[in-house]
Amino acid sequence: MEPQVRPAPTLTDYLYASPVKNELDESLDVVERLLTRSENRIAELIELGNMSSDLKLIHIQNIESMITAAVRQTEDSSNHMRAHEVIEFCQHLRGTLRPS
Repeated sequence: MEPQVRPAPTLTDYLYASPVKNELDESLDVVERLLTRSENRIAELIELGNMSSDLKLIHIQNIESMITAAVRQTEDSSNHMRAHEVIEFCQHLRGTLRPS
C-alpha cells in the first residue's frame, strides 16, 4: 500500500481554513466596514479641498461603489439610512465640481 501524498495547501485553503463564522455576523461586519470607509472618504474629500475635480470625481465614484456593495448585503434600515446620507452627499459634491 502506497502512502498518499497530499498536495501543498494553497492560499485559498489557508483563507478558508479559519473557523466558520456566522455568515450574517460576517456580512454585517463587512457592511459596517464599507459604510465607515465611505464616510471616512467623504471626510477626506472635505479636508482636502485643493484636490482637482477629476480626482474628486474618482473618489466619489469609489465611495458610490462601496455604498452599493454595502446596501446589497444588508436589510438593516439604519445601514440603509447611513448609505442614503452618503449618496446624497456624493450627489451634492458632484454638483459642486467644476470641469477641468
